[in-house]
Amino acid sequence: KRRYPDADEEKKKRLEYELSVIHKMGYVDYFLIVWDYINYAKTHGIAVGPGRGSAAGSIVSYCLGITDIDPIKYSLIFERFLNPERVSMPDIDVDFCYERRQEVIDYVVEKYGKDCVVQIVTFGTMAARAVIKDVGRVLDLPYAMVDNIAKMVPREIGITIDKAIQENPDLRNAYENDAQVHDLIDKSKRLEGLPRHASMHAAGVLISQKAVDEYVPVATGADGAVVAQFVMTTLEELGLADSASVSYCKSAVWITENGRQYLRDRKANRYSLPTKVVGGIVTLILIPVLVNLISDYVLPVLFK
Repeated sequence: KRRYPDADEEKKKRLEYELSVIHKMGYVDYFLIVWDYINYAKTHGIAVGPGRGSAAGSIVSYCLGITDIDPIKYSLIFERFLNPERVSMPDIDVDFCYERRQEVIDYVVEKYGKDCVVQIVTFGTMAARAVIKDVGRVLDLPYAMVDNIAKMVPREIGITIDKAIQENPDLRNAYENDAQVHDLIDKSKRLEGLPRHASMHAAGVLISQKAVDEYVPVATGADGAVVAQFVMTTLEELGLADSASVSYCKSAVWITENGRQYLRDRKANRYSLPTKVVGGIVTLILIPVLVNLISDYVLPVLFK
């Protein structure tokens, strides 16, 4: 009634259908857990995003307050989220303000038990540019030369060394005519795509009925946090995704919340400058620019 004060028969049928699918597929507990920590965040003044991804197509999510986007109004399809004819794990993406995200995690740990709540490991892999630089450093090749070769790899998502050689004539020419470059690239190709380091997933939290170490191996992260040693896709294959709560912390949510606070302050005649909002926007824009400038101009000069 809060969402649809004058609900018609069509909305009731849609709600009943979704509830039957959720119950049949065994995801009732999952929805209640997600609702629980979202409700905690909202009742404690923690900024929460309105909803993102296929979960926004669920009228159950909307009625529970998990999302704030009306799937009926925007003609969103529930089957993109859960389809009884195609068994797939539900994935509710939730955006929390990164400044207070840890409060939500702490609440989940306190409620469900420290042994039953862990974060998830992720592995950084050796991408095309990075592996060339790493191999060049191990081979003790001149930094400027290795950096020049690495920069010949196009900045594209999913680019590989073989694809870069095909696309960039300069890289192909160096590979075919310079024995040192040929050796560097051949060694790099053998290592490309392998795990480079382990870290903690920025968003994944696994919640289980029993102690997590009864299901998957765990390890202690750099900051003392316990993490599951299987990546999220492996956990899904093991059937653990139905007890995994995934929460993404976006700068946009933080900026939006601080912007709202500024407007509230203005309405109350408290004209404080929104320095945090401006600072957040400037940081998001300037950091990539500064990194590129340092990489392209400063480092080559220092390591000639």
